[in-house]
Amino acid sequence: MKIQKGFTLVEILVVIVLLAIIAVIVIATINPLEQLRRAKDSAREQNAETLLSAINRYQVTREENPEVLDSTDSISCEEIAQGAPVYEADSLESELSSWFLKHITQTGSEIYVGFNEEGNVKICYQVESSVSKSKISDGGCSVSPFFYMCLPR
Repeated sequence: MKIQKGFTLVEILVVIVLLAIIAVIVIATINPLEQLRRAKDSAREQNAETLLSAINRYQVTREENPEVLDSTDSISCEEIAQGAPVYEADSLESELSSWFLKHITQTGSEIYVGFNEEGNVKICYQVESSVSKSKISDGGCSVSPFFYMCLPR
């Protein structure tokens, strides 16, 4: 009598099906698209904070607003978001690196700036993750179909 070693085809199929089920559960839990959206939101927030800090330094040292194209004459989130994203901020070259200025003015950065008559500044950035969208009541707005967070809050 010969003893067989190894697995049957049915056993192998059962293991493959179990691994597939585990993989689907893990992928659904991690939700890689949402993680990517969160990463974009975080990068945009950091860029907006850096830009806001540079504008504040510029205002303190020169006692005027920098020329930021295309900025809005308002600090209302809705009005800022209906404007165009920043595409030029060369007046901030003394406050920011040329690489950063190029980075925040390229298509896809989605950073918007608004100044009012008193010199107050507000910077809004587009958010995509569901977590960020749920927080827009804490300093953001919705201009259909997009959502925005603004600094300072």
